[in-house]
Amino acid sequence: MIRTAIIAFVAATLSPAAHAADFMAAKALCAEALAQKTGRTLDDANTRLVKARDGGVLKVTVSVKFEDGEKSFGECKVRRGEVLSVTPRARV
Repeated sequence: MIRTAIIAFVAATLSPAAHAADFMAAKALCAEALAQKTGRTLDDANTRLVKARDGGVLKVTVSVKFEDGEKSFGECKVRRGEVLSVTPRARV
């Protein structure tokens, strides 16, 4: 009984950190894919996670501000460290 409670407590406390790491990794992958799709590089670019949803795949929306000041927005679907699709958006 106590063992089950301890396992449940540990799983509940570690789960948000695991999701945050997944979202940050997905953000980096999405930003790179968005930069490639727009023909740019991420050198000195700032990336920001705008939205993230978890399901069968991680669906993340990112904002990338390139060094010349231009911004790009895009939505990506990421599964197991691989970008399945990239959709550039005009605005979020």
